[in-house]
Amino acid sequence: MAKSESKAAKEINIVHQQKIYAETVRKELAHQSVNHNFQLNPRSVILISDKPNQMVPGEGLDWVPTTENEIEFQATFDRVHMRPKEKFTMPLTANQEYGWDVDGDKEAHSKNRRWYYGQPSSDVTQYADSYLSMLGSNPFIRKGPNSNTAGDRKSRSEGKH
Repeated sequence: MAKSESKAAKEINIVHQQKIYAETVRKELAHQSVNHNFQLNPRSVILISDKPNQMVPGEGLDWVPTTENEIEFQATFDRVHMRPKEKFTMPLTANQEYGWDVDGDKEAHSKNRRWYYGQPSSDVTQYADSYLSMLGSNPFIRKGPNSNTAGDRKSRSEGKH
């Protein structure tokens, strides 16, 4: 009897396998859902211009979105460049809480001497500034027959030495 059971277990019943497969597919279709809310990530968009010989100069520069999809697309693109306070009514993170209510003028902040820590100029920088203002040329440009300026290289390559 052991031989007949092992022989029956080894036989493949195609009808049973098809039933199991059909049940598996039915379960997958019952739980499957298609995402109909596609959203474009504006940071990953790569814009490729038309070929120069296929476009009319000046055409498309004054593009205005007209359809609902175009308006939504333009709003999504504009939203990327907004500051967090323009996007959200409340701060999303603890770090955004610092300075959330400060609407200071950046220009006034940059002009305030209290916040300006300029780099002190060295004696070489002062010399170069004085030289440039008096003589009108850069003191660090090489002059003479052994100079390697762009003009010398060009004249040498043309055969004018």
